Amino acid sequence: MSTSTSVQSLQTPGDIEITELFIVTPRGNYISLDDYMSEINIYEDIFSNTLSGDIVLSDYRNLISALPILGDEYLVVGFKTPGFPSESSIRKTFRIISITDRKTSPPIYVLRFCSLESIIDSISPIYKTFSGKISDVAVQVFTEYLQSSRGYVFKDKNLHFSEIKTSLALLNETSNIIKFTSPGWGPLKIMNWLASKAIPKEGKACNFLFWESNKRFYFGSTEKIIEYGYQNKDISIGQYYYTPPGVFRTNEVNKKMFVIEELEILKTSDTLSNYDQGYYASRVLSIDMINKTYDTTEYDHTQEFAKYYHVSGKNVYPLYSRPPRNPATKTVVYTKHPGLFTDTKDNVNEKFQNIYGNRQSNLLELNNLKLKIVVPGRTDVEVGSLIDIVFPDVSPVDEKDITGHSDILYSGKYLITAIRHKINPIRHHMVMEVVKDSLQKDPSLQNPIVFSDVL
Repeated sequence: MSTSTSVQSLQTPGDIEITELFIVTPRGNYISLDDYMSEINIYEDIFSNTLSGDIVLSDYRNLISALPILGDEYLVVGFKTPGFPSESSIRKTFRIISITDRKTSPPIYVLRFCSLESIIDSISPIYKTFSGKISDVAVQVFTEYLQSSRGYVFKDKNLHFSEIKTSLALLNETSNIIKFTSPGWGPLKIMNWLASKAIPKEGKACNFLFWESNKRFYFGSTEKIIEYGYQNKDISIGQYYYTPPGVFRTNEVNKKMFVIEELEILKTSDTLSNYDQGYYASRVLSIDMINKTYDTTEYDHTQEFAKYYHVSGKNVYPLYSRPPRNPATKTVVYTKHPGLFTDTKDNVNEKFQNIYGNRQSNLLELNNLKLKIVVPGRTDVEVGSLIDIVFPDVSPVDEKDITGHSDILYSGKYLITAIRHKINPIRHHMVMEVVKDSLQKDPSLQNPIVFSDVL
């Protein structure tokens, strides 16, 4: 994942250098959009398999008719933060999928686009049997059915698809095996299904996901990212501070780059919803269709919480106190067929009861505290990275405060789950969703504070 990069060479926070921005029609016509682009947005999310985006064009030359633009063209995008190494740049070819919000006066419209892999998925039903370790099958499916060219390049005065392919980073291996036949699923659905059935070879959380960042694709558990950050304390894109507009005054660009311009708490824990979805506890009723028997497996996340790596580390507080719970609140019935494949022992079909509660609770945990922050953009940042945030303390200032008036519980590391890269011709902002699945331990909370004025 991304690590911190020096920003000393920047002149202004959010500086951007657009290296490529042109459209290519299926007929081979192409033109630069530098003079027409008002804004471009690229969206990445660890809960989304591929990138997507939109670009706003001011079409004063009527390109939409002259090229023409019909909504099925290729869009080549390349940009970088000035002074950053070339490997930190963002470059990819997308497929335009629609034209929206068209106005004739002034002539403005929006082109919406997606990764080429989304198109490949739509036209690639797979009827094939796969077997082996789940992580190996994931690599096989990606390589054989999803991997594509990273973009167009100019060669011999003509446009050609690059020989550089999209890559898959395998965050961690799985321990369990699988044998199944795809009934015409697309490769993305297969990858998601494999993620939902994966048990890590090292670690405990079964929260595997498959997603695309602005650099590559990833397959693995979010616990592995968090574990890596826990074991390597300096792995973070930097420490960011929130300050009201106009309060933070400095001429140092390096410091301005780490100022949170906007901060909004999008979501906090919802106890009733957590009960309904089985966050605290759940039960799997496994029905053996071969031997005509059944068994019950219960999972209690409040008992398992301390066994996992969390964004705040280990020995941390969960985002709940002592909730009463009953595994029967969330009961899932699952059928299994032991020995269905005589050459595959312990197929994933027989392991579901060991995966469901673990996966369900660990993924729901990433939705209990979510912030939206707006910061100056930089092209070395991708979803799945860790960020340090100094969360402001909203209590009155006390002369005995030694924390720098920061909230000890809520400050610390957050996981970046979504980024909107918002770029205009001169500036790059990142609108990020960041989550925290645990709280730092505050020694002062060992002895409860009694507010006598409200008791």
